[in-house]
Amino acid sequence: MSGWTAPAVDNRDPLDVVPSGMRLSTLGYRTGAWILDGILVGFLAIVPVIGAIVTGAVGLNQRALDQISTDWRTSYYSYGPFDDVTDPLFKVNMGPLLFWVAIYLAINLLYYAGSWARSGATPFQKLLKIKVIDRTSGRNLTLGSAAVRWIVLQGATGLISAFALVMVLDWIAKTPTNQWLGTYRYGVMSGGFGGQYSLVSSLPNLWPIVLFLTTATHASRRGLHDRAAGSIVLSPMDRPAPWPQYPQGYWPQPGYPPQPGYPPQGAPYWPQPGYPPQPGYPPQPGYPPQPGWPAPGYPPQAGPMPPQPAQVQPPAPVPNELRPPVETPPEAPPGS
Repeated sequence: MSGWTAPAVDNRDPLDVVPSGMRLSTLGYRTGAWILDGILVGFLAIVPVIGAIVTGAVGLNQRALDQISTDWRTSYYSYGPFDDVTDPLFKVNMGPLLFWVAIYLAINLLYYAGSWARSGATPFQKLLKIKVIDRTSGRNLTLGSAAVRWIVLQGATGLISAFALVMVLDWIAKTPTNQWLGTYRYGVMSGGFGGQYSLVSSLPNLWPIVLFLTTATHASRRGLHDRAAGSIVLSPMDRPAPWPQYPQGYWPQPGYPPQPGYPPQGAPYWPQPGYPPQPGYPPQPGYPPQPGWPAPGYPPQAGPMPPQPAQVQPPAPVPNELRPPVETPPEAPPGS
């Protein structure tokens, strides 16, 4: 049936606090914010990488470079340009390298856990109207709970990835270049080290799938990271669309709720500011009385009518019979 949806069944834990005007956030918005935050944190990794290079934690081995230069000049005697390079290509100082790995993990921790504890959302979660709060109090997570959520969400996998990176660099720093860049490198890379690295590096790729499934199958959409930290992820009920949606004609139309902050659009609505009342509409407060208004059948204007100026009537004419007689002078005798 068109337009019909099955009624939602609320199986949430009664301890979950969902403030008024909020609802459980959808997996689409949460996944989108997680991807965007991951891209930003990936760019922040440039800081420890540059620091590791500048401080000499990782660098090129000059003896291997000299052998590569010589091997290029005599490459016609060998099958590949790295076949005669017996020195490791990179040199690694493990102490500074571990320091910069710890710096990267600290940046990651402060970005996520600091954002959740301070404002309840990372920058991209704010952009998508997502808020992470404590499930029982409705407040922002404490720094400890936020740190636990980060560890389960990606801190542990980040540590595994960092361990895999250190393991690779340490192996490269101890292995002749021709054994992993030479003609017969496939046998070495597919051996013990290749299998171990593949196993370790695959764990960070599988863990997000586990978190997604545990979130999607939970009644309150709380994955393992939310259950460990005691958190719940919410969004506002009136989540705005990417752009305002206006129906044809005027707004609001029947069947559409009014949008907060938008004036009526399109066809006429009445009264318009600055226009006097028109016949057939009741008077609006704040407008002066109009001639011939109020009309019969309409309520009177709010407030008393202003006083009208008194009209001066001219005096009425006096009838002739009431006027006094006019005296005429006596006639002079003739010859006088």
